[in-house]
Amino acid sequence: MHEDGVPELRRFVDWLSEGREQAGPFVAELLALPSSRWEEWLASHPDAATVHFFEGLRAVAESEPRRALALTDFILHHVNTVGSPAEEARASTVLHADTWRTRAAALRMAGDAGEALRAYEMSAAIFRTEPAAFTELQEVEREAEAVRPEPSRSKRLLAETEAANWLGLVDRPEFEGPGALAELSREIVARMERAPGESIVLAELATTIADRSPADRYPEAVRAELRALAWKDRGVVLRHVARYRDALDCLDRAESILEPFPRLDHDRAGVWLARAMTLQETNRTEESAPFIAGAKKIYERHGDRSRQLACGISEGTFLHRVHKYEDAIAVCEELLPLAEALNDLGSLGVLHNNIGHSATESGNYALATVHLDQAATLFARLGQPLRVARSDLARGRILVRKGDFERGTAYLRSVREEFLQHEMVEEAGLCGLEMVEAYLARGASSDAETLAGEIVRQFTAAELDARAITAVAYLSEAITARRASAETVDNVRQFISALRENPDAEFPATA
Repeated sequence: MHEDGVPELRRFVDWLSEGREQAGPFVAELLALPSSRWEEWLASHPDAATVHFFEGLRAVAESEPRRALALTDFILHHVNTVGSPAEEARASTVLHADTWRTRAAALRMAGDAGEALRAYEMSAAIFRTEPAAFTELQEVEREAEAVRPEPSRSKRLLAETEAANWLGLVDRPEFEGPGALAELSREIVARMERAPGESIVLAELATTIADRSPADRYPEAVRAELRALAWKDRGVVLRHVARYRDALDCLDRAESILEPFPRLDHDRAGVWLARAMTLQETNRTEESAPFIAGAKKIYERHGDRSRQLACGISEGTFLHRVHKYEDAIAVCEELLPLAEALNDLGSLGVLHNNIGHSATESGNYALATVHLDQAATLFARLGQPLRVARSDLARGRILVRKGDFERGTAYLRSVREEFLQHEMVEEAGLCGLEMVEAYLARGASSDAETLAGEIVRQFTAAELDARAITAVAYLSEAITARRASAETVDNVRQFISALRENPDAEFPATA
């Protein structure tokens, strides 16, 4: 829990305690009746329908497991209609989450682990919308893990179904509830490096399921959180495969979903950080700074060290992209102990990779090689071939710049093939242009001409931006006419990258 939530939470606890005594007679009167008459009794006692009354019933459910399911059913049926003072807006939220948690414990005791898990996951989803309930959230998540099967029902269903048919699973019961959407989110992230095409399909499946989630089944804030997470994940995956405009559209959608819910600031910070990273990759680096700063402030308030680390990594990337390579190296080196303390091997690999790239650009090849080797080792251990490829991209550049063209182009060729295997045609083309430049530098014009023609054909087949195709075609013709230089290649490469920021730019044929 962050510190500024403590006084507010104490006021809430005091308010809740003060009303229990007043609600006590109502609780006793209702419990003297059989459950079949509870609805009739409540209809004739409308003044009883308060948070304090239902909290009293929940406490009884917690202490009397045999009555827990009937009582929690009754509470959940009415919890969304309970009024509470404006200054205690969290009252019904906490009651709602606690009731699902109590129900989960009763189901677990009754031996129904599947329904218990669904109830725990619903409780966690509601607690997640209440910033001051961080401790309760952690407790519920631990309780959920104790009954979670491995693999989960949704994970088994994905394994049993061809990826091409995943979108047809949208109405399957295995994907009902916040837990199933959280599982999908984890699968999207897990597959993003090794199988980005599968991640794209899963992200589309997740947004479809989340957008179709019944409004009467979840509190508004919970439903907003689930939908925003799905759209954010979809944006992150699309950024990963260089579909930047689509990625930003998804992040716009996520932020618009969260806009009516100011308390969901942690989720909003996640969208901001994803937006910052996308802006950086589209050469809109300066625009990314306020989003990084805003996200970092929220994560610091929540005490979320893991995501503070992510913000720090993004700050280092910012410095690299504005050509402050030594500063970027310093920022990343300072973050290494935190990544190690968190045992976050993925972030540790990214930090080593980023130090390696910045050291390459600053000309410190010895430092770059040490960190790129560590990055590649970590990424290979984690089964992340695309990240290995990006580390190898820098290693290839170093070798080419040092004059070792054979080994350098071998690295670049391997990286290019990895990108093509994952249908990342633009990334493969940019890598190929680095090879073209290396071929021209050593006088292998025929190799440069062949590869440039291949890139033109691949860009055309993938229906990439016509301006990018025009630029590479111009380069290919220039090589054929033996009037291309390293500067010509660099101009084409820079133009293709610039299209991410300005898709309407025209290629200057004099490049």
